[in-house]
Amino acid sequence: TVYEKAAPTIIGNVKNIIFLQSSDPEMLKFISRMLGTTTITHSGSPEPLMSEEKLKSLPRTPDYRQAIFMRDDIKYKVNLPGFDKYEYLDKYTAKDVTIPSRKLSEPKAYTPAKLITDLAQGEVPVPFSKKSGSPKKKKAEENEDINLDEELEKKLAELFGDMDDDD
Repeated sequence: TVYEKAAPTIIGNVKNIIFLQSSDPEMLKFISRMLGTTTITHSGSPEPLMSEEKLKSLPRTPDYRQAIFMRDDIKYKVNLPGFDKYEYLDKYTAKDVTIPSRKLSEPKAYTPAKLITDLAQGEVPVPFSKKSGSPKKKKAEENEDINLDEELEKKLAELFGDMDDDD
């Protein structure tokens, strides 16, 4: 999928990774590999710093939950307090929030006949037309153009005579 192709790019641009818990095998394998290995073991052979199984079952209690923090070469496991331990959250619980009500205007019917009338009078823009701008402004500009055309014809008639003659 698109996301599978984009995942390495996204992860490559992430500076901090905080892992809380997951049941996704691919994610567990990825985090385990990122944490690296240790040779401080009973056998002396390299083992994952945290296996996929350990990552899958990070401890969680009502008082805290464990998380893994990674940034560059810095990797550590930390105990985060439970959400109810953050005092400031008490101020923002849903029970204390009042949502202001808006007064809505009464719905009005807009009939096809009214639309056609408004379109003809230039009160609303013509839907899907390439012309943009205010319909009233357009109408005023058209009137100015007509007036300019009339004035131009009068001036030309003054200077050169009536242009309608075929002489």
